[in-house]
Amino acid sequence: MNWFISDRHRKPGKTVLATTVFLLLATVAVAQQNPALLQITSPADNTLVAPGQSVSVLVAAVSGVALTQVVVIGQNPFGFTNVSTSPPYQFSIMVPSKLALRKYLLTAFGTTPDGQMVQSQPTRLDVERPDLPTRISADRADLTFDSQGTQLPLHFFGTFSDGSFLDVTESSSVAYKSSNPLVAVIDSGGIVTAVGLGNCSVTATYTQGGQNVQVSVSITVPPQVVSLAPSTVAFSTQSVGTTSNPQSLIVTNTGNGSLSIITISTSGDFAETDNCIQPTVVPSGATCTINVSFKPSANGARSGSLAVATAASASPLLVTLSGSGVGPDINLTPASLTFSPQVVGSTSAAQSLSLINVGGAPLTVTKVNSSGDFATTDTCVSSSPIAPSGTCSISTKIRSGTISIIDNIAGSPQIVSLAGVGADFSLGVANGGSTNATVAAGQTAVYNLQLNSLGGLGGSVVLACTGAPTQATCSASSSAVTLSGSPSAFAVNVTTTARSIAPPGAIRVRLKRFPNSMNALAVASLLGLAAAILISARKSKTVSTRVLCGSLMFCLTMLMTSCAGGSGTGGPPPPTGGNSGTPAGTYTLTVTGSQQGLSHSQNLTLIVN
Repeated sequence: MNWFISDRHRKPGKTVLATTVFLLLATVAVAQQNPALLQITSPADNTLVAPGQSVSVLVAAVSGVALTQVVVIGQNPFGFTNVSTSPPYQFSIMVPSKLALRKYLLTAFGTTPDGQMVQSQPTRLDVERPDLPTRISADRADLTFDSQGTQLPLHFFGTFSDGSFLDVTESSSVAYKSSNPLVAVIDSGGIVTAVGLGNCSVTATYTQGGQNVQVSVSITVPPQVVSLAPSTVAFSTQSVGTTSNPQSLIVTNTGNGSLSIITISTSGDFAETDNCIQPTVVPSGATCTINVSFKPSANGARSGSLAVATAASASPLLVTLSGSGVGPDINLTPASLTFSPQVVGSTSAAQSLSLINVGGAPLTVTKVNSSGDFATTDTCVSSSPIAPSGTCSISTKIRSGTISIIDNIAGSPQIVSLAGVGADFSLGVANGGSTNATVAAGQTAVYNLQLNSLGGLGGSVVLACTGAPTQATCSASSSAVTLSGSPSAFAVNVTTTARSIAPPGAIRVRLKRFPNSMNALAVASLLGLAAAILISARKSKTVSTRVLCGSLMFCLTMLMTSCAGGSGTGGPPPPTGGNSGTPAGTYTLTVTGSQQGLSHSQNLTLIVN
């Protein structure tokens, strides 16, 4: 905001205190930070006034704020009003007769009793002529830009019938328009912006009372002239994986304005560094440098390009890049190995790979690694470095895995796939079968099992059963079972023996032997009882009584014989010739199948009652 102190405020008789005015100016920034405690109540915002007109300005304090002095300041060339020290705060402002037609700001400033500075919100006065100018003109007939994106101002003037020549650039009566916004645009303040290459015009139209006058200005946005040399870059032969010395390209701005370089990029096995992006523009007549290097990733011819995008052209500048990579390379024959089915745990016949250096530089093989089930030997490490067209061999005995060759070729290691199938078989329970069986002694337990071929294994599997209990046998339905593509079923039979009853005479009653003192007492008692029975029998005259007495005597005689037995603790063992059979219990049996070093087992549980 431009403020102006007019000499008219310094004429004799004026009550303006210069010290107060300058104090107000010094504290404008402070006042702008305080709430708006003042308000310009008249004129209203955007009031239309004419040059030379007197304007009455009325200021009021907000919410009854007490003020010791108030002044109104206008934008150049309005200046200051007199200072008012008491309400109503009323001022008279004269609009200069010779000033640009546009809007100007008026702001009221005040001081509170405690010295606080306050201000109002600005009010705009729109200074316009009530008549139409006889003509309007621009400060130039044409406008040429140096580069896109830049801005230049235009100024427009109106010539009125009274001879006044006034600036109308920002007048609210003037409207602007571009004939091609893709080339240039103009804002309400007369600022023209170059958008794209080409030519167009901008027109200013002054309208008043339904009539208008206008003027146009030609706009030119010329293409920026930029050169990039050389147009092609060829590199000499370079070892694969190494970086060449850089080659330089020069960007020259031969245009009239500054050149904006947007991006610089490369493709293929090429990279660049430059001093063109920072700073972001190249002045007219100046140059910048792009350094391009080559790092081939493979043997043979390599190609790419360099692209420089600038604001001077919709399409980037292109440079063709080329070079040739040289280095070792390998050809493996065959590319992979497949092995026939091999019995698990055994070693296959060896297969070989042939390695040929098909590159243009010596090949160095530092190591040959294998993974999986392998046994690998080679002549490549010991033969390194291998000259171009040289060969070496790798031999492997393997079921499955990979061979990795570590060398000095980009992308090392090289991988060779190895594949094969391990041949085996499995032994288990057949569908619907069980590993548990319960039988009585004398019965046969049957277990239904099966063999399965894995990896195409054929031939016969020999079967055996161990762990049968006493008086029992365990055997497979076949001593050998032939493998096929489907499960091979067989049965395992466990035959037990029944337990039989002992023959007559095998049972012997053994009485417990008493101590000798007790035996003598028992014998004496039995003898007394026998004497009493004999006496009773002689006295009895009936036959039944005598028979009864005789029977009692027989029993006593047998009892005495047993009590008076020898000093041994038991009689002789029972007579031999009986069958005890398969004892009752729980038993674990093992069925084993074997073929060519392969062996698998299945446990069975037998319960004998």
